[in-house]
Formats: sequence, structure tokens, C-alpha cells
Amino acid sequence: MSGSAFSASSTKSIDFVSARCVCFTDVKPESFSARRAGLDHLALTCGSDADLQAWVEHLDRLSVPHGGVLHESYGSGLSFVDPERIALEIFLAAKDRTAVA
Repeated sequence: MSGSAFSASSTKSIDFVSARCVCFTDVKPESFSARRAGLDHLALTCGSDADLQAWVEHLDRLSVPHGGVLHESYGSGLSFVDPERIALEIFLAAKDRTAVA
């Protein structure tokens, strides 16, 4: 596409496979439940340790509760919940980390 922000080299195709869905019948349909099939959480990536720390500071300024940055062998993540109780995560892959506190 001419003028597109994305080039063929910056995109990739993801193939989906069929999966069995487990449904819990003891949950009222009008209430949120982690036991109901659906979105578990939404993870967004960032590019650097500084970006991840900037998200911590941004959430703190807005008084949004979060779990702090957790470091694992595969990467670092910052988790919080949006007003509709959807779990969100800002993730930095280990290959992009420059420091681990």
C-alpha cells in the first residue's frame, strides 16, 4: 500500500487453529467471571525498559493500581485492570531488556 505506515517487512501472518471451548454453566450471564470463556487479558508490547518505566509513572500519576514490573526469564511485564475489569499488560520481551531491577 502506498503511504501506509506498515510495510510487508513489518507485518506477519498469524494462522489460527480450531480449539475446544470449555464453558462453565454455574455463572450468571450478566456478571463478569474469569471462569467464562472469553478474553483472558490483552497484552501490548513496548520497546525498552524506559518505556516500561514510563508506563509505571503514567499509571501512578493517574492513580491506577498495578502490580509493578515483574521480571521473568522470558520478559518483563506490568499488569493492571481497566475500568471494565479487563486485565491489561504492558510487556517487554527479554531480548529487548537492557536492565533488570
